[in-house]
Amino acid sequence: MQIENIQNLLSIYNSTKKKYEDELIAEKLPKIKTLLTEYTITNNKYLEWNKTNAIDYNIFEILNIRHLETKTHTPFLVNLLKPNSTHGQGLLFYNLLLEQIKFNKNSQKIEKFKTSKIEVFEEKSTANYGRIDILIQSKGNEEPFALIIENKIYASDQDMQLERYYKYCTRVLGLKDDNILLIYLSPEGNMASESSMDIEKQNSLINNNVLVNLGYKKNIQPLLNESLHKIEAQNVKTLIKQYIEIIKNL
Repeated sequence: MQIENIQNLLSIYNSTKKKYEDELIAEKLPKIKTLLTEYTITNNKYLEWNKTNAIDYNIFEILNIRHLETKTHTPFLVNLLKPNSTHGQGLLFYNLLLEQIKFNKNSQKIEKFKTSKIEVFEEKSTANYGRIDILIQSKGNEEPFALIIENKIYASDQDMQLERYYKYCTRVLGLKDDNILLIYLSPEGNMASESSMDIEKQNSLINNNVLVNLGYKKNIQPLLNESLHKIEAQNVKTLIKQYIEIIKNL
């Protein structure tokens, strides 16, 4: 008898539950239909708009190379910094890079690096001092200088890396601190690790305007945004915009 009563109660419960759900669905259905209609309209508008904008179309994403430090970011920066590159914009990107460098104390040092004659080297081999990601040197009769960019996105610092590059400038190139600029470039603009150069020495070089820490997000992205107002070639503008998008996700 008890089992029969329980079965009856379950039957009543299920029947009541179904009626409630049916009524709830009937009540909500117009709203659901309205939302679906609005979504369809909005989606169609977006698809139509995207035909002429295609904001997610990005060559770096398509080729799955946005994360590659030595195959994407370093060569792309080298291409921009070369005044005789196919981008056709001369020293635009080099000069904008110099504008991003803010020294700790008033200094006219940056003026030494403003020139119309530079050579840009990618993955410069220095024998015992390692391979430099980007090396920029004055050319011709200009006062000699060396601007080195150590590009660090995902790779870890190598043993005494910055230290070796600094010694290359002083010992091999024979330069004084006033003519040396080391840029440690990372996504967030962090300092190099102790393994790359003693922290105390890093701070000393920073204070003496020899070492600068730059970030993709706080320096390279603004630099490129600024360049969009000055670039004359539409092809270059398009590629720069795509590169800016991948920087945001580094």
